[in-house]
Amino acid sequence: MTTPLHTRVGDAGMKLRIAEAIAPDGNSPGPLGRIMAEGTATRAPRRSREGGAGRDSLARLLAGERHREASLIFRLARTGNDAAQCPPLGAATDWPQLLQIAWDEGAVGALREHWRMAGPGAVPLDIDRRLACLALDRELRMRMLEQRTRESIAVLASAGLDVALLKGAGLAATLYGSFAARPMKDVDLLIDPDRAEEAKRLMMAAGWERDRGLPDDELYLGHHHLAPLIDSRGSRSRLELHRTLLPTGHPFALSMEELWDGMRPADFGGHRVLVLDPTHHALHIAIHFAWSHIMRVGGWHAFRDLATLQGAGLLDWEALVPAAVRARAASCCYWTLTLARRMTGLPVPDDVLAELAPAGSRALRDRLERHFVHVLLRRDATRPSVGLDRALWNMAIQPQRQGHGDIRPWVVSLELTAARVPHVPMTLGDRALRRVTRTARSSAYIARLLWN
Repeated sequence: MTTPLHTRVGDAGMKLRIAEAIAPDGNSPGPLGRIMAEGTATRAPRRSREGGAGRDSLARLLAGERHREASLIFRLARTGNDAAQCPPLGAATDWPQLLQIAWDEGAVGALREHWRMAGPGAVPLDIDRRLACLALDRELRMRMLEQRTRESIAVLASAGLDVALLKGAGLAATLYGSFAARPMKDVDLLIDPDRAEEAKRLMMAAGWERDRGLPDDELYLGHHHLAPLIDSRGSRSRLELHRTLLPTGHPFALSMEELWDGMRPADFGGHRVLVLDPTHHALHIAIHFAWSHIMRVGGWHAFRDLATLQGAGLLDWEALVPAAVRARAASCCYWTLTLARRMTGLPVPDDVLAELAPAGSRALRDRLERHFVHVLLRRDATRPSVGLDRALWNMAIQPQRQGHGDIRPWVVSLELTAARVPHVPMTLGDRALRRVTRTARSSAYIARLLWN
């Protein structure tokens, strides 16, 4: 059973109360509680957020040698960032780490293009060759996936099924121009929920098969998509047939009728498909990253997709803000846009962030932003416990203020999540040692957020 996140730093035998240091209501004597209280009476005026000690601290973090490689990769998420805007590389660069981060984030193509523009001699020859091999492998896989997706849509269209391309696939078919330019691990197709099983049978007849590494179909009955299918023809990619856009039980005020009505037609391989309205797409990007992925993974593609929408003139800030507020996703949009601006240079207007900002002081948001930047950079040796990590997420998103009630992303589809994550048995001694270790790490992490 999950420990209540607002009362405990979950791994401590001593039951360290988060309220002593980071109470989300701002009434505690703890340092972060005081910071929260400072900003609850009145909202800060609209002004640039780039000044102040917190901004300088984050700038130093991103420019520091420890995070040079990850910072470079995230800067490349925004098309048009030139070499002068990216952290410099040199003899101290951890080249294998740089390649690993680029691979993990799906950014090998962007890194390859960056090195080409940098000119010969910018990187060691053996590293350049390794990147070329990685980029070629990813490109070939994406070409195969694009072809398989076209074939699959043709089958569905011949059966009279309307298909909407979601997430990366929708942007790959419209703005990026190809799957190779916008890599993805799976393709998400939204279909009529009443014909979902029919669509699955058609796909299995077209060369997709059940992924034996995932739970049975029964656990997906209440999920927002069917059990993922895997390509039997060699692309090693998955196909997800969605009944709805978001997981069953989500707290957002987004009706499927509104989403379907706002969709736009597009041509994909000679067949008509639908894609989300740009405002809905940006909203979904923010919800998927900040809520479904709790701002831990998927940041690079989320930021790059937003930058691509913005670069195409399709990101309408005046439409996005009220849409986010109506959908109970204002804080999700705030944090996604804030981190995109911080880590990639996405030109998000100050007024937009001011409208979306959750309650609390700027000092508190600076410290929370620092936490999420650490998480995305993934190279910090001091890692907080799961309980503390979720508590900080709660402070940032403020689910109760947003109208989410008791719904949290980690309790949605709980049985399915438990089935997908293998249980590793531990002795009582191992558990006690892990709790003590995580408690110490969490205490050190809070100290770093407060005073570094």
